[in-house]
Amino acid sequence: MNVNKKYWSDTSRYQVKRDPERPENFAFIFRRTLFVGLNMVSNEGEDETASRLEQNLQWVYDNAEPHEDNIDVIFLTGHGRLRDLPTFRDAIIEKKKNEWKDKMVVYARRANQSKLFTDVENVKNFHELTIGSGYPFTGVHLDMTSADAPRVGYRYIDGSPTPDVK
Repeated sequence: MNVNKKYWSDTSRYQVKRDPERPENFAFIFRRTLFVGLNMVSNEGEDETASRLEQNLQWVYDNAEPHEDNIDVIFLTGHGRLRDLPTFRDAIIEKKKNEWKDKMVVYARRANQSKLFTDVENVKNFHELTIGSGYPFTGVHLDMTSADAPRVGYRYIDGSPTPDVK
């Protein structure tokens, strides 16, 4: 199965863009949410890594800025921990405190267990979501407004549900 063709490039509901510098990176808007997939790396001291993180930041900015009036959520996916990516994290926080202050920003990544870290670095509505080893998941529900918030639910590719994560 060609996942790229089946799920992302062959749809009439949204248009998927690919980063010309890093074709593994993608972005699309669906239901006022900007989804951005990033090939993240976490050994920040190396020149190639620093260059890649800068390109990833620019890819996020290039896709968010033209649509700031049409999006409420910026949902980033990667595989590095935010704490291991201080340059990237701090740049996103700076945007969140200023241009994106009215947006929810979520950074999702794979981890050993599922957990939602709310208000990363004490920045309101900036969250890190880890998805446990039951990978791959196909659906994520992030509830930030109900009485039970914050709450995350998701399901696996075979359709089986998982318990909510707090």
